[in-house]
Amino acid sequence: AQDNPAALADPEAVARALSLEGGTRRVSLTRTTPDGTVIYYYALFGLVAMMSAEFAALSVVDLQPNLSGLGARRCVGGLSKTASLAGIFVGSWLVSFASMTIAIGYVRLVVGVDFGGREGLCLVGGAASALAATGLGLFVGTLSVKGGKASKSGILTGFATTCALFAGLYGEPAMALADDVARACPAECWFNPVKLICDMFNRLYFFEDLGPFAVRAGALVLMALVFAAVATLIFERSRYEHL
Repeated sequence: AQDNPAALADPEAVARALSLEGGTRRVSLTRTTPDGTVIYYYALFGLVAMMSAEFAALSVVDLQPNLSGLGARRCVGGLSKTASLAGIFVGSWLVSFASMTIAIGYVRLVVGVDFGGREGLCLVGGAASALAATGLGLFVGTLSVKGGKASKSGILTGFATTCALFAGLYGEPAMALADDVARACPAECWFNPVKLICDMFNRLYFFEDLGPFAVRAGALVLMALVFAAVATLIFERSRYEHL
C-alpha cells in the first residue's frame, strides 16, 4: 500500500495479500503419519519376542543333569557343554524367529497394519529380536533357582510383561507412562528389550534413514551375545555332586 496506494482499490489484490496461501507449505518429518495402533502392535512384537525366550530356557533345563533324566544322559555323553548349549541356542533361535515371522505375517496380512513397504526389513528386525530373546532364555535357563521349569518360566513371563508395561503395550495410560519414563531416563530404552524392539520397528516405519533401525538391531544382537556369553560361563562352571 505504501508503494502503490491504488492497489487497495483492487479487491482481488487485497484478498491475495491477506490470504495465507503461498506463504506456507505442509511438510512431514516422518515417512508416514504417526498412528497409535501401529505403535501398539510394535510393542506387541516386543512381548512376543521376549515370551519366546522360554524355548531356550526350558531346553537348558532339560540339559541339566540335576533337573532332568535327559540331562543326566546327555551329561555322560561325549558332547561338550559348550557344544550342547550352542545347539540349543541355534535351535531355539530358529523356533523364536519362526514365531516372530508368523506374528509379523499375521499383523500385516490379517490385521492389515501397514509396514510402509519395508516388510523384508521387518523380518530382519524380527530375527534380531528373536536372537535377543534366545540369549535371555539361555541366561535364565542356566540360573540356579529352585522350581525347575516352572520357576524359570515364571521369571521370564514376569520380566516380559513388566518390560511391556514400560513399552506402552497396555493402552494409552501405559503409552503415556512409557513416554514419561523414556524422557526421564533415556537409558531405559536401551536396557528394556521390549521397548528396544518397539523403538526399532518404530524407526523403521516412521523414518527414511535406516541408521536408527540398524543401531537398535545391533544393540539387540549385542544383548544376545552378552547373555549367551554369561550363560556359557555359568554352565561351564556348573558341577554336580551326583547324577
